[in-house]
Amino acid sequence: MAIVTYLAFVICAIASAGYLVKRTFWWDSMAHAAGEVGTLTCALVLITGSIWGRPVWNTWWEWGDVRLMSTLILFLLFLGYLALRGAFVSPQRAARPAAIVALIAVLDIPLINRSVDWWENRTLHQKSTLSELKIEDLTLFTLMLGILVSVLVMSWLILHRFRVAWLEHIEFEQGVKTAIEERRYMGHGG
Repeated sequence: MAIVTYLAFVICAIASAGYLVKRTFWWDSMAHAAGEVGTLTCALVLITGSIWGRPVWNTWWEWGDVRLMSTLILFLLFLGYLALRGAFVSPQRAARPAAIVALIAVLDIPLINRSVDWWENRTLHQKSTLSELKIEDLTLFTLMLGILVSVLVMSWLILHRFRVAWLEHIEFEQGVKTAIEERRYMGHGG
């Protein structure tokens, strides 16, 4: 699940950079959709990790664990990203500041990933079993299948959130056009 979270936030950052360069609604909508899905999966990572950690480490939460805290910071940064997007009436006005926040927030991902190596005495988490090839065949297959299914679900969620954003954009644009036409009609004494 954490891999899917990282992927969604990286997609959000790439789309945010695309928005800053191209200034199109497509890039902004993709960033917003990926940011929402990434925030959801990050919350699931924190919740399920806490549930798993209770019987294994005999604690629900360890405030001194660098990986836990940096993941919580990532979640809060992207929660702030979503709050910033919601603070503006017009999605177009929110796009630029939100893109900048996403590009800054995504910098936390390498910190999370490398935290068990850099601060190995300040974390309950083990080093990567996959990178050291300490994983058996069936377990490796199950892990890869789980990652594939999670990525497919994430892609489906991002795609459908993007479609909803696109429909909202069309509705907003039509509403603005209708309001302008009504004002013109009223201005002509109609």
